[in-house]
This record gives sequence, C-alpha cells and structure tokens, in this order.
Amino acid sequence: MTIQEIVRFHRNKWIQSGDFGMPDLKDCLDFMVCEAGEAIDARLRLDPKYVRNNEKDSAIYKIALELFDVIMMACTALDILGFDLMDIARDKLHRMDVKRSIEE
Repeated sequence: MTIQEIVRFHRNKWIQSGDFGMPDLKDCLDFMVCEAGEAIDARLRLDPKYVRNNEKDSAIYKIALELFDVIMMACTALDILGFDLMDIARDKLHRMDVKRSIEE
C-alpha cells in the first residue's frame, strides 16, 4: 500500500465511524498550513531560551507527527483533485531534475 492508500483507508474508517468530517479542498489546504504551524511551534519548544512549555523528551517526535498531519491533508487534497501522490511526486522530481540539467 502507498502512503496515499493507507491514509485513504484510515480516513474511510473514520468517516464510517462518524468520527471524521471529510474536509473540502479549501479546508485541506487550511489544515495543512495549521499543521505546519504546529510543527514550527514544536520546533520552537526545543529552544530553552524561549519561556515555553519545553517538552524536550518528545518534541522531536511531536514535530514528526505534525509533519505527518500535513502529509495526511495533502493526500486528502490529492484525492479530492483526483491525483496520485506517487505520480505527482515522480513528475515534480523529474521537473526539478530537468531544471537542474540532471539526466536520469
């Protein structure tokens, strides 16, 4: 299973259980920005010079979890748009190679 398929599988389980409201494209994009902000907040909490609730033991993992929330919303947005993550990833990486004159 791809990441997009795994996210879709779990999302469908949550929808069927009544515990997940399917966001529209706008909400997916908004949630992605919010989750990225939460990852930034978790990173800031690593710096002891800031007076915050420093969760040092779990802060790095918290960053990873927030980044995955971004990925989940991106997968949902791609489903809404009718695109496959792997196809988009291959195309984007190819375009970046071409831009840099790197042969495959």
